[in-house]
Amino acid sequence: MMIRKAKPDDLEEILIVFEETIRTTCQYDYSLEQINVWVSSIDDQEKWNYRILNQFFVVAELEGKIAGFGSLDGDYLDVLYVSNKFLRKGIAIRLFEKLKGEALKNGISKLASDVSITAYPFFEKMGFK
Repeated sequence: MMIRKAKPDDLEEILIVFEETIRTTCQYDYSLEQINVWVSSIDDQEKWNYRILNQFFVVAELEGKIAGFGSLDGDYLDVLYVSNKFLRKGIAIRLFEKLKGEALKNGISKLASDVSITAYPFFEKMGFK
């Protein structure tokens, strides 16, 4: 697995991972209506491009595909998603460690994030309260 900075050319694949992951891994924690509202954010591609260009935004590549991604905006962990096709391979931990390392490099020792019910156990394990 390789973790690298995201590029604007990655956007299409990032959005596919985003939607597929929410629709499959979050289906037991959220209603279909909630999921549809959540994934509708893919329509705002300008916002996604802004994230890629202005945040510390990284992707994890595995088997030639984007297996996950995450971004850091100052002390705020904005997004962290792993493809439902690549779960339980340590990708989320590696992405989190990369983002945390960037924060520490910039003198930030405490991160904040708004996380889903589905992701809550992971973030709790990573030390979030």
